[in-house]
Amino acid sequence: IKDLNFNLKNYLSLFENLDYKKLKGTIKMKVNEKLIFEDIIYRKRKYQLAIFKSHDALFLYFKDLTGIIFYQEQIKKSQELSTLGKFSSMVAHELRNPLSTIRTSAETILEDTKNEDDLKLLTYIIEESERLSNLIGKMLNFSREINIEKEYVNIKDFILRIQEEYLKRFNDITINVLFKSSILFCDIDKELMKNVIQNILDNAYKAIKRKGKPGIIDIETERIKDHIVISVSDNGEKLVGNIDDVFKPFYTTDTNGFGLGLSIVKKIIDAHKGRIEFESKRNKKTFKIVLRCKR
Repeated sequence: IKDLNFNLKNYLSLFENLDYKKLKGTIKMKVNEKLIFEDIIYRKRKYQLAIFKSHDALFLYFKDLTGIIFYQEQIKKSQELSTLGKFSSMVAHELRNPLSTIRTSAETILEDTKNEDDLKLLTYIIEESERLSNLIGKMLNFSREINIEKEYVNIKDFILRIQEEYLKRFNDITINVLFKSSILFCDIDKELMKNVIQNILDNAYKAIKRKGKPGIIDIETERIKDHIVISVSDNGEKLVGNIDDVFKPFYTTDTNGFGLGLSIVKKIIDAHKGRIEFESKRNKKTFKIVLRCKR
């Protein structure tokens, strides 16, 4: 920039997060002086800006940091999840044997007990042991490395079978299925992906029951270029809290939940090299699964 009337401050006002204290007037920089601005934001992207003053010009160098910062954050999250997974596995293994002993002992005593108060207490012990056993199972699933075994699947048949199973389990809700594309095939791990849809449907059902109104779940599937998109929406209780926390381990709005289901869901989708998105509006929550399908 060689225009001596150039107003550097006005130009830099286009950017967010800029520390103007570094500027010493409009263009009153010394020759060979260099100013560095880190993590400035322009149109939702992060940049590093370097300004260099020569004898007769100002040189502005922009370095796009968006991708670098994204991958740094992903590495950090991956390391945190790895540590948490190891800890979860250790705790789960330590709890499994004594918990099994407690439950077996309670069941043995229950067989010879006639006192009603004792029966209630023993039944409570067995039920809570079962609940903790389920938690241990989820902790182990979360800590294990996921191995994908893909097969070529007709997604229409896959979704319709899950709909049929859930209508048998929960006959007090409506599950609508809509296929927006005529041909829907994809290479997926059928059992793991079934686990994904089941977890999302379970969460939807619980949210509907907490709201106490007639429940509707919509499953929409379509092919967009080389991707299959599966959207699952419900009209249940609205999510309270930060949407970004939904897939974090042990985050839950269900007082009886463990907060591991959606973490496992994301882990499975990541292993498929896909992505999962969550959106919460006034009357609807939606999980969107995006999977790349090469053929």
